[in-house]
Amino acid sequence: MHRRLKQDDERFGYTEQMKHHDLSQWVEIEDTAKAYLAARNYIAFGSFGESAQGWLALWGVPGTGKTMLLYCIVNALRAKGIEA
Repeated sequence: MHRRLKQDDERFGYTEQMKHHDLSQWVEIEDTAKAYLAARNYIAFGSFGESAQGWLALWGVPGTGKTMLLYCIVNALRAKGIEA
């Protein structure tokens, strides 16, 4: 799996800097609490309680943390051994 992750990282431009984001770094700004909770629940429970499955849509104006939240989700899932 590690070889595949490395290949995916290279293909999608997932840098070492991106791999250090986690939800503990989340800074709540206006109207981001729901996004944080959705991400936390997606990581913890997924769709069926076993692993994250399905879709999680992130939208909003620039600068609200959508990309950082995505990094946090990917890193948390990878830490659990789930491909993301």
